Amino acid sequence: SGVMRLGLLATAAIVVTYRLYRRSNDGLTPSVMLLTASLGTGAVALIGFSASISQTAFALAAAAGGFMLWNWPGVRFVFGSAALFCGAGMLTALVGQMAFFTLAPVETLSFLLLIFYSDIIAKRIPLGGGGVSDALRPVVLGLICMVPVVVSVALAYLSSVGEDGYPG
Repeated sequence: SGVMRLGLLATAAIVVTYRLYRRSNDGLTPSVMLLTASLGTGAVALIGFSASISQTAFALAAAAGGFMLWNWPGVRFVFGSAALFCGAGMLTALVGQMAFFTLAPVETLSFLLLIFYSDIIAKRIPLGGGGVSDALRPVVLGLICMVPVVVSVALAYLSSVGEDGYPG
């Protein structure tokens, strides 16, 4: 079971890094994806009583959010390779730590992989032209990315609720 978890974690790390790399020159898209995936990871860790992992995931989300605030509504800096590999590596390390050393329901984190494909849906939503659509695109992408986060957190909560109706 440990070898299978390690294989799945490595596959997820490759998917996350590749999808972020593919969108690295696409405005705020990679930072929105990293922000929402970190929020989902932190929430699942919190439900699984892993406070330190949760705090670190929320700190990663705060860092991505700060980068986004600095670059919104007009993109001034691209999400460079250092941010991309450090962010994806940190997210993968947190998920790996949860998978091997906690009792958190890490199976529910598989839904968070859908975040890294949400840009395909977001591109198909017409927002009109001009600067307003450029400013709204990250917001729309963030809303789409939150759907897998809500599903993942809801499943983690439901899998942790005992017979008495309380988590644990």
